[in-house]
Amino acid sequence: MAGGIGAAVNFIQPNFLLFLLAFCLVYRLLGQRGRVSLGIIGSFYFYAYFSPIYALLLIFSSAIDHLVGLKLYGATRHRRSWLTLSLVANLGILVLFKYDDLIWNTIAAWVPDMGMRDSGAPPMGISFFTFQTMSYTIDIYRGQLQPCRRFREFLFYVSFFPQLVAGPIVRARDFLPQIQGARLALEDIRPCLLRFARGFVKKACLADGLGVLLVDPVYADPASSSPPLVALAIVAYGLQLYLDFSGYSDMAIALGKLLGFTFPENFNYPYLARSFSDFWKRWHISLSSWLRDYLYISLGGNRVSANRVMANLMITMLLGGLWHGADWSFVVWGGLNGLYLVIEHRWGTPLRFLGAVGGFLWVVGAYFFSLIFFRANTMGDALEVLAALGGPWMALPGGLFAIEAIILLGLSMLISCGPLWRARFSSLVLECRILLSGVFLFLAFHFYPSGVASPFIYFQF
Repeated sequence: MAGGIGAAVNFIQPNFLLFLLAFCLVYRLLGQRGRVSLGIIGSFYFYAYFSPIYALLLIFSSAIDHLVGLKLYGATRHRRSWLTLSLVANLGILVLFKYDDLIWNTIAAWVPDMGMRDSGAPPMGISFFTFQTMSYTIDIYRGQLQPCRRFREFLFYVSFFPQLVAGPIVRARDFLPQIQGARLALEDIRPCLLRFARGFVKKACLADGLGVLLVDPVYADPASSSPPLVALAIVAYGLQLYLDFSGYSDMAIALGKLLGFTFPENFNYPYLARSFSDFWKRWHISLSSWLRDYLYISLGGNRVSANRVMANLMITMLLGGLWHGADWSFVVWGGLNGLYLVIEHRWGTPLRFLGAVGGFLWVVGAYFFSLIFFRANTMGDALEVLAALGGPWMALPGGLFAIEAIILLGLSMLISCGPLWRARFSSLVLECRILLSGVFLFLAFHFYPSGVASPFIYFQF
């Protein structure tokens, strides 16, 4: 992950919380037109804090798709050409700003005289906002949506900062109708704040704690780690990724609701799934449903022969892996998950004879294995981690490290796989809730004595 991404704009940093407080107070005092204007200004301030030049890219992408939407609606001629313009513009932006190094370095591997290059981090959240605007023009083309007549409202939709850089991917047909009827009720404030706090706990206390204690040290130098510790780090990353991204989604959904907008849920306890077909209905739901509706179904979905269905599953997951990052390790991650779906489609869940336990072990074990390629910076790094799993067995580090790691792993597994934990927490007496809240705050400051939190993992995509 690029070090600069999210360093300036992070939902758990004090500067953002102060910005958010001031923004929400002013926003709730304005009328509908004023909210749209303030939303655009605040969102571009948020995005331009990372890189002002890339804010222009956001305007360019929005302008292209707004124009195409107006041209498409009611047109009888050149409709396919207008849609092609939108797709070429959006995919061209992705290739130019995100995948240029991958293409160049892949060619350079065969032509050494070209030399490798690294252009740095792509624009923050580029994969998210391009998918949002692509769904807008495709829906108009399919006759499922009327275009937004006012560019400022469309720009408000594309740039809306709570979910701009890491989702959920909100479709225009869900967001645009809410602009006119945004509901700002006082009774929504308390549940929004509680959900935001829950996301904070997932991210700052648990996800980042696992990263600091286990994941980052092992992946930085897997050859120096014992196989048990490498295996523990692989499990820890599976939990870290879920807690980090679902924590962001909780915070984004809470912020959206606080500002009068309802976003789709993005996670539904995916590690409780008993098959990969069920898992992808629970994990990163907004992306999974996007790939299903605009890619998998367009390829023929499950309305074709069994072999074509398996090919469609594999193509969808390979492109889903590439969407996540400009490295072949992401393609391998997508390919492995495509293979899991193909296996289930052809032969069923491999461990189904063990019932619910077998389904759990199949999904969690296979997915955590695929995440080795997701977490590693390159294919070479991923192979080093795999090699370290087979090295000489040594004892796990002891003392305070082991105690902290076990506590964090236990809490993370409870939150990741236990949908009743919130009800259990709410049933505790006030004194116990205050004590536990204090423990979480202590963990947050314990892992960040310098006050600098890690950026959200999905900020890089």
